[in-house]
Amino acid sequence: MVIRLILLILMLATPLRAETPAPLAPGEARLLILHDHGNPVVAEMVRLTLRGEYDLTVSLESLTFPVSDAYDWMQIDRDRWFQERIGGRMIQIFERDIALFPRQAGDLTIGPLTHTLTNITRSASARRSASRRAPRA
Repeated sequence: MVIRLILLILMLATPLRAETPAPLAPGEARLLILHDHGNPVVAEMVRLTLRGEYDLTVSLESLTFPVSDAYDWMQIDRDRWFQERIGGRMIQIFERDIALFPRQAGDLTIGPLTHTLTNITRSASARRSASRRAPRA
């Protein structure tokens, strides 16, 4: 009985799922920075995942990651492109893993990030657009 009570309390105390942003509108693009929200220390590696969600057919892309005096960074894995069902629609997903190495302790501000995309429209013409992520601490 006590074990069931403890399990019930644990289930109620932890969230069932992570917060998810609203579904993309047709033709929309979104760029996210995923990380663990820890307090970094000097030279400790902080792993980030840059995630782009695109309701577009992307043919070319270029991601600009900002240089800063607050950190050094490097890409630690190849880019991943795949499709995922979000809100009942197949969305093109881009993910890139980045390692940050803070030069000072405390919060970091990252950004702005710009993902420049060339996508193919329904009329088979190429269109260039940019997905931006404002600076984020």
